[in-house]
Amino acid sequence: MILFQKLLYHIAVCFIWLGLAFASLFNKKARLLFRGSARAMAQLSNWRLTHPNIPVVWFHAASLGEFEQARPVIEAYKAAFPQWKVVLTFFSPSGYEIRKNTPVADLISYLPPDLPWITQAYHREMKAQVVFFVKYDFWINHLASAKANGAKLYCLSATFHPSHVYFRPWALVYKRMLMDFDLLMLQNQASSDVLSKAGLSNYHITGDTRFDRVAMLPVSVAPLPELATWTKEQPTLVVGSSWPQDIDALQLVFEDSTLFSRIIIAPHDVSEASIHQLITQLKGNKYTLFSRFSTDSRICIIDSIGKLNSAYAYASVAYVGGAFKQGLHNILEPAAFSKPVLFGPLIDKYPEAMEMIKAGAAKIVSDPKDCLESMKLMLADAGYGKRAGTFISEQTGATEKVMQLLSNSAR
Repeated sequence: MILFQKLLYHIAVCFIWLGLAFASLFNKKARLLFRGSARAMAQLSNWRLTHPNIPVVWFHAASLGEFEQARPVIEAYKAAFPQWKVVLTFFSPSGYEIRKNTPVADLISYLPPDLPWITQAYHREMKAQVVFFVKYDFWINHLASAKANGAKLYCLSATFHPSHVYFRPWALVYKRMLMDFDLLMLQNQASSDVLSKAGLSNYHITGDTRFDRVAMLPVSVAPLPELATWTKEQPTLVVGSSWPQDIDALQLVFEDSTLFSRIIIAPHDVSEASIHQLITQLKGNKYTLFSRFSTDSRICIIDSIGKLNSAYAYASVAYVGGAFKQGLHNILEPAAFSKPVLFGPLIDKYPEAMEMIKAGAAKIVSDPKDCLESMKLMLADAGYGKRAGTFISEQTGATEKVMQLLSNSAR
C-alpha cells in the first residue's frame, strides 16, 4: 500500500513541476520558483567546493512567515555551534526573494523538486547532520534522503489538526513521514493530543518560536521618520496585510473622519494592479503612497515590502487582514508593540488568535458596522493594548526549550 502511494505521489510531483514549467512562461512567480528550484543543486555544489567537510544544519521554510519563525532558532544555533554552516531553503518566492541576502544563513536557495533521484543527489552533496522543517511543508523524498545520509530530523513549531491528511486511513505514506522525524516540536497541547491519538510518540511541546521573534521587534525594527512625524499624537489605524475583503469591511471606518486622523494601509500584495484596486476601493478618500509621501492626506498606502513591522509602532489600533477568506496574517507583530488587534472571522486554524481573544487583547469583526463599533471600543479602552503586550511576553521561551532539547539529544 505504501509503495503504491509513493508511486502516486511521485507521479503527482512530476505533473506539478510540468505544470509549473508551463506556468513559468506566463507567470512571474511561477518563473522564479521553477528557475530557482532548477538551479538549487548547482548552487549547493558550488558552495560545497569552498566549504568541504564543514558540518551543516539545514532549515527549510515554506515562505517568509516560516523563516521568521525559524530565525530565533537559527541565531541561537549559530551562537551555540559557531563552527556549523546554515543552509536555508524556501519553497515560495514570497520568502526567498525577500530574504535571499539575509546574513543569518550561509547558503540560501529554493528547494529542489521532491523527486527521489534529485533529492538523493542533493543530500549526498549537502551532508546535513541536523535538519529542521519549520511548522509544515514536509516533502517525502527530501526527508527520506536527508535521513538516509545520517541527518537527525526535527520539525519546529508544528501544529496538527485531526483533519490533516497525515491521519487519513488512506494516507499511510504521510503518517510514516511523521514517524521518520526524530522529534516533532509542537506549539500546543491540542497538537500533542492529535499525535497521541494517532499513535505517535516522537513529539514534545516547546511552544511557538514566533513569540521569541516578535518580542524583539519594538527594539529592533527601523523607524519610519515620515510616519512618526505624521502620526504624532494622532489616533492612527494601521491595516496590515490587507486583501480586498478587508478593505470592504473597513468602509465605515474610512468614512468616519472623526475616528482616526491617520490611516496606514499595507496591502498583502503591493503590485501595481493590487494598489490600483485598493485605491478604487477607497472611493475617493484622499491618499498618499509611501513611496511619494505627502503629509496632506489622511490615508497612507505602503506600496513596498518590509515596512509593516515598523508601521505597527505608530498604531493606536491594528487591523490584520486575511481572515475573511485567504487566511489570517501575522497578528503577533502588532501585539508585540502592545497594540489592540482586530481581524476577520475565519480563525479556526489560528490558535494564537483564539488565545488573544481569550486574553482580552483582540476581537473578531464580521461586517463593516461591527468593525466600526469595535474600533471605537478599542480606542476608548487602553487595556486591550496592555493585555496584548502581556500576552506576547508570557508566551516567549520556545527557542530556549528547543535548544535544550537539542543539547540533551546530543549527549
